[in-house]
Amino acid sequence: MSPARRGGSPCLFPLQLFSLCWVLSVAQSKTVRYSTFEEDAPGTVIGTLAEDLHMKVSGDTSFRLMKQFNSSLIRVREGDGQLTVGDAGLDRERLCGQAPQCVLAFDVVSFSQEQFRLVHVEVEVRDINDHAPRFPRAQIPVEVSEGAAVGTRIPLEVPVDEDVGANGLQSVRLAEPHSPFRVELQTRADGAQCADLVLLQELDRESQAAYSLEPGAQDGGRPPRSATAALSVRVLDANDHSPAFPQGAVAEVELAEDAPVGSLLLDLDAADPDEGPNGDVVFAFGARTPPEARRLFRLDPRSGRLTLAGPVDYERQDTYELDVRAQDRGPGPLAATCKVIVRIRDVNDNAPDIAITPLAAPGAPAASSFAPAGAALGGADATSSTGPGTPEAGAISLVPEGAARESLVALVSTSDRDSGANGQVRCALYGHEHFRLQPAYAGSYLVVTAASLDRERIAEYNLTLVAEDRGAPPLRTVRPYTVRVSDENDNAPLFTRPVYEVSVRENTPPGAYLATVAARDPDLGRNGQVTYRLLEAEVGRAGGAVSTYVSVDPATGAIYALRSFDYETLRQLDVRIQASDGGSPQLSSSALVQVRVLDQNDHAPVLVHPAPANGSLEVAVPGRTARDTAVARVQARDADEGANGELPYGASPGFGKEPAPPVAVWKGHSFNTISGREAEKFSGKDSGKGDSDFNDSDSDISGDALKKDLINHMQSGLWACTAECKILGHSDRCWSPSCGGGPSTHASTHPPAQMSTFCKSTSLPRDPLRRDNYYQAQLPKTVGLQSVYEKVLHRDYDRTVTLLSPPRPGRLPDLQEIGVPLYQSPPGRYLSPKKEANENV
Repeated sequence: MSPARRGGSPCLFPLQLFSLCWVLSVAQSKTVRYSTFEEDAPGTVIGTLAEDLHMKVSGDTSFRLMKQFNSSLIRVREGDGQLTVGDAGLDRERLCGQAPQCVLAFDVVSFSQEQFRLVHVEVEVRDINDHAPRFPRAQIPVEVSEGAAVGTRIPLEVPVDEDVGANGLQSVRLAEPHSPFRVELQTRADGAQCADLVLLQELDRESQAAYSLEPGAQDGGRPPRSATAALSVRVLDANDHSPAFPQGAVAEVELAEDAPVGSLLLDLDAADPDEGPNGDVVFAFGARTPPEARRLFRLDPRSGRLTLAGPVDYERQDTYELDVRAQDRGPGPLAATCKVIVRIRDVNDNAPDIAITPLAAPGAPAASSFAPAGAALGGADATSSTGPGTPEAGAISLVPEGAARESLVALVSTSDRDSGANGQVRCALYGHEHFRLQPAYAGSYLVVTAASLDRERIAEYNLTLVAEDRGAPPLRTVRPYTVRVSDENDNAPLFTRPVYEVSVRENTPPGAYLATVAARDPDLGRNGQVTYRLLEAEVGRAGGAVSTYVSVDPATGAIYALRSFDYETLRQLDVRIQASDGGSPQLSSSALVQVRVLDQNDHAPVLVHPAPANGSLEVAVPGRTARDTAVARVQARDADEGANGELPYGASPGFGKEPAPPVAVWKGHSFNTISGREAEKFSGKDSGKGDSDFNDSDSDISGDALKKDLINHMQSGLWACTAECKILGHSDRCWSPSCGGGPSTHASTHPPAQMSTFCKSTSLPRDPLRRDNYYQAQLPKTVGLQSVYEKVLHRDYDRTVTLLSPPRPGRLPDLQEIGVPLYQSPPGRYLSPKKEANENV
């Protein structure tokens, strides 16, 4: 096939292909016209779109129909858009009937490298002379009055030829050359053909009463086809005058399509000069008046008034031709005919039609039906078109959210059955700026994307198409149109926080729940289904895998401990969790989980200097040591941190007789004021849970136990009693152990405490004015122990304490040393195994 010339100029292809094409450029699309003859063999090439449009064909180029089309008529090759005749062939008479032009119209979209191009294709099916004319009847009887004037026309049944144009019926002639009749073939205003038997000379029934004629019909094909019939003409004896129409043989009238029923079109009023029945005229429609015209128009048989009997529609038919016959009532009645042509004037009574054809995805069939242009098939897309004033659910298009700008969404076709300005339609799209209308070709538009789409922001667009004609007043059609955005995996899961901070106590058992991380993915379905996994990494200097410390639930993001943590070994564990969706390709993100290990009091303090011997520490104090003289420096260490590693030291117990402020104590049912020295004997220590002296389950405030201990110690001999003992009872000094270190006769239920040696009369420093800053030391509840207080010093790890000499010289009896119990750790305070008493200071 030779290349076609562009720009709308026709170019002729080789005759053996029987094709002719024009390429017109309309907006950003192309209109390509081809022609082919009916009855061409299946597979005959009509044209190739890629070649005729000068398109470069690559491996990803494809041509697809916008609407569903019967491939048995015309097939479109996907690779280059070659159009060929289908297996069923093309029968013009079956497709378009007697229409003067038969055009098959359809739209083709070419896809190449994510670009599209819309091509409007029109294929004209040309007629061939494959049908011969035929008469409706083989015998045709005709009657004519002998008084008929020369030129009288007698209607005949027209031969039928299904071909059109030059291949259709061209002539009807009589075989007898000297007959008084002639057959004339005419084309009416509505395009139909009619045949009349015309009288050429006067008749005389007495000389010849009948004529036998042979009319022949012939078409214009090459070679021509023909047919014949038998025509019998009977000559009647009739009046001398026939009715006559004042308008003549042809009358024209114009009627507005919105004219009301009953409107008068024409008053024919035919007259006959004869008298009596021979001049009495009756009117009737001729045999050639179609049934539709008989239904729409009424002819009064007596008066000849032609009126409108039903509503007319310009868009359905704009011209009617009526044959009116006027005949007298005499013997051998005479008749006359008048051709009345009714032309319908258009008014703007039709709103525009809108048809929406969504773009079918590659490989999916289009949803719209196909109807050949120019054929009276009357088919509109029932699922995507609206007529004037028709309320209908809007059409729906599905567009991927990853579609680029200027992507084709749908084809919008508008039409208006009115004519002129009443049928000129303009179309607009409202609803959202992300879509716009782009002109394609006459009456058609493309809905394209004007911006990138994001389903997570807008999942559905409710648009409105408005088509309006240019009539006065204009009519419009409003069509709702919905564009739904399909999901693509364009969002990675997003954690609620980039960094999670989690605290866990050390020594927590394996399997303990730590925390839950959460990531959200706004995509749908598998694209938004989030799973979690642990990103492997090394932990600490040992290089252990993080997966041996924690695990994560892939569905919920819950994190669990796989081992018990040790604060002194690992204080923080950094875990990175990855969240992935189920899309393809898969998208993921990660978050950091910082697991902070909280210290527990699972280590006892250790005395590091001076080193104890066999759990005891001896410090020698010279007998005449001055006040505030340092006698020893003790250093201890605790591996725990914070309060768990703080090392409080008890103040040295006092043994002097320095005054102390009075203290209020509860005795019986009331408070009593006693001296500070005497109050010390009521100090009962708790079990190490922070209780006060008088809120200890182990202490007895009733006084019975205290009286019993006092009696026992008085019997065993108390060497430091004073006069106060007779009034308030014995004080701490009364049962202070002697320097002799002899065995005590008092039986105590507590284990013996390790003793440090000091002079028994030496008073250790004490600050009675700031007693509220001290906590009583955890001492064994033996009767002979002095009241010792300890001050919480907020320092961590290593602690050093200096033992000072008493504020004033003390009494030094026989032995120059006294025993001071070592500090006992509170029971149940540590998680580590219990230490011996000599490990605490």
